[in-house]
Amino acid sequence: MDNTVLNNTLGALEIGILVSYMLFGVTTAQTYIYYHHFPDDSPKLKAMVAFVWVCESAHAICIGNGLYTYTIVNYGKPERLAYAFPKSLLVGAFLTSVISAIVQGFFVFRTNLLTKKLYLCLIISVMIFLRLLAISAVFSLGLGVTLLVPFEAQWGWLLIVGLAISAATDLTIAVVLTVSLRNQSRGVCKRTMALVDKLIAWTIETAAITSVSTILKFIFFITMKHNFIWLAVLCELPTGQASLLATLREMDQVTVTLPSLPAVTQPPCTGMNIVVTKTSEVLDDASIQCGSDPEELGDV
Repeated sequence: MDNTVLNNTLGALEIGILVSYMLFGVTTAQTYIYYHHFPDDSPKLKAMVAFVWVCESAHAICIGNGLYTYTIVNYGKPERLAYAFPKSLLVGAFLTSVISAIVQGFFVFRTNLLTKKLYLCLIISVMIFLRLLAISAVFSLGLGVTLLVPFEAQWGWLLIVGLAISAATDLTIAVVLTVSLRNQSRGVCKRTMALVDKLIAWTIETAAITSVSTILKFIFFITMKHNFIWLAVLCELPTGQASLLATLREMDQVTVTLPSLPAVTQPPCTGMNIVVTKTSEVLDDASIQCGSDPEELGDV
């Protein structure tokens, strides 16, 4: 078989899985740090983090088994690349959609508490459900496939729809949160503005991680269906929970960094309360007012 074909198939898949394992190690370290530093978090939040980590562990096992099947079990049989994906890879792809749905659902929860606009959250939730439904359909249909080319010709559009919806969902969440934060911050004092800027930066960063990955998968699948480059990007799943854990940890640091900001002489702001997520209560009722005393902020 031509080396170019091997590079674009098994080579791409191997690189993608190696990067995925590296990111999974980072995510595991973040999970340990999260439980070590925030033992008082709500049971629901800790259960969600644990469930996502378990799913990612299963995902790592599945993609490793898929690579083993291609390189060891089917060694010396390049024609097997045209056959259906190993079932372990299909299970890994399904776990990808499950984890993405959980992470996006967490951001929708944040959006609801911040905007108080139920219709926006319902629209985003429907998008998440449709994406999960599309990928689940691809997974179930893929279990009975023999050859890849006929399957891609018949059902490739379903995977494209799922990837497109996922990218649109990430971008929608980022835009809604950013616009809402910016609108609520008009006319507030400098200390609160600094907090809002941090929240906006975190929103854009966490959404960018998943959005870029999904957009790359979408582009690669559209333009290069007959190699595994798009599948390699799909394997780099742990960025999903990495962004989630980073959000949980960094948003708690607001209560640490905010008191160190220079004091302002402006009078207390009126009618402006910023809801802050403290990881111990996941976007609880704690709020920071512009006129609050720095010493009181440390106990939020």
